[in-house]
This record gives sequence, C-alpha cells and structure tokens, in this order.
Amino acid sequence: MKNKTFLANCALVLCAVIWGMNFIFQKQASQHLGAFTFISLRYYLGVLSLLPLFFYMRRRKAFAALEAGEEVERWHGRRFWLATLGASLANWGGAVLVQIGLHVADATKAGFIESAYIALVPVLDLLLFRKKTSRRIWIGIAMAIVGLYLLCISDGFSLDVNDAAIMASTLCFALHILMWSRFSPHVDALPFMVVEFLCTGTLSGLVALFTESLTLADLTAAVAPLLFAGVLGVGVTYTIQIYAQRFTPASVAALLMSMEAVFSAVGGVIILHETLSVREWVGCGIMLLTIFYVQLPHREPVKAA
Repeated sequence: MKNKTFLANCALVLCAVIWGMNFIFQKQASQHLGAFTFISLRYYLGVLSLLPLFFYMRRRKAFAALEAGEEVERWHGRRFWLATLGASLANWGGAVLVQIGLHVADATKAGFIESAYIALVPVLDLLLFRKKTSRRIWIGIAMAIVGLYLLCISDGFSLDVNDAAIMASTLCFALHILMWSRFSPHVDALPFMVVEFLCTGTLSGLVALFTESLTLADLTAAVAPLLFAGVLGVGVTYTIQIYAQRFTPASVAALLMSMEAVFSAVGGVIILHETLSVREWVGCGIMLLTIFYVQLPHREPVKAA
C-alpha cells in the first residue's frame, strides 16, 4: 500500500506539472476565445482523447481487473449520476471562474490565488466529513503558502474583480477534490470522467451559444492552446487524478497539486523566456521542499485502547 501511495503522489505531481504549463496556454487562449467557448471545446477534446482508452478498457474488462481482490461497493444508477452531477457542477464552476479571471489577471498571481485550495480542502474535509488532518500536513500547507507567496506576490497583495473570480474558483476546486476523494473508490473511473467532461463541455457550450461569438481566425489562433489544455490538461491529468486519489488523502492530494504554481513559473521561464528573481526561486525551493517533507516516513500516532 505504501508503494501505491508513493506512486500515486508522484502521479499527482505530474498533474501539477501539466496544469502549471496549462496556465500559460489558457492565458494565450483567453486572448482569442470567450471563456465558455474555450471551456466547452477544451472538455469535448478531453472526452475525445479518452474515448479510445474507454472502449479499449471496456473490451478488456479492465475495470474488474483493477479491483481484483478488493471488496468495494460499486455505485450504479442514481448514486452514480448524482455523484457525477455534483463533480461536474463543482468542476464547471471552477473552470469558468478561472478562465474569466485569466482574461485580465496576471497568470502568475492567478496561480497563487487558485492554489489557496490547499488550505480549503482540509478545512472542508473536517467540516463536511469530520476527517482530521495530521499536524505534518498542516505544517506542509503553511510551508506551501509561504513558498507560493514568495513565488507569486512581489508588489504587495491586492484583489480586483478578476482576482476575486479566481479566488472564488478555489472553493469549487476544493469541493471537486473532496468529491473525487470520496467517489473514486465507488465508481468506474472512465465512465465517471466521460460523463463529467460531457456535462462540463455541454453546460459551457449552451452558455457560449447565447453570450459569445466564434470566428475561424480566432479558432485557428487557439488550436495549440486548445490541444494542450484539452488532451493533456483534461484527458490525461484527470485520468491520473481520479486513479491516484484512491491511494492519496484529499489534503495531501491538494498539497501536491498546488505545485502547479511552481511549474507555471518555470514554464514561463522556458517557454516565454521570462526571468525569476532570487525571491521567486526561493519560493520554488520552499515548495519543492514541502513535497519532500510531507512524504518523509513517519510514525502513526498510537490510538488509546
């Protein structure tokens, strides 16, 4: 089980790498496509990228193989659809708020604000499910917030309407992480994701039909960001996340995935030829140290009889 947890943690860091790079592409896409149009196209591309794997795994009956030897109650029918609907609404709300905010907001600052879900997840887990978080994770969260602040905020902290939209998205994403943590052991992952992505894409598409316009020139200019955000940023990463969260607690998963802010900054250096100050590199270093800290071997507290 420990090996599975370690591999799951590494997989979630890989998600953070892709999502961090995705911030750059989302920012580029926001200059050509409306928020709802981009999200709709992005999630439909995510569905298309999953369909080959979906049909392959159904044909090989891989779902049963993945659960071999485990007695887990599977959710079907009404419970499956309610779980999918709840996750879809949380994901849709977060995606819309981020994309609206990114149209004007600085991408690096947006990365810091969105990563605030690392503190919301354990708080909501305690309030909603009465699940306590260990002192080690709270220390890791504090370290991560310090690192994120050094990395992303250099001229004082202030919020405008676009920043506030991104801040509101953190509640949606925190709820989404908690839902996946609760639902993933009880649902067939790929059908769950395909339905969620279809719901997210369809909701955005319906709004886009009445509020936004799309030209061929804008669509052509946004092809590369759409492919990255749809295939890698949705199809690949969400597949990894839902499987990984079977073995990683929600609070740890949120902490690992908050590394997206670090990789967003590093991506800016590599792709956009931006530069980081010493302060920002220190922030990156603290974030990386946090990841190693939360995975160090530790003894579980002995419960009283």
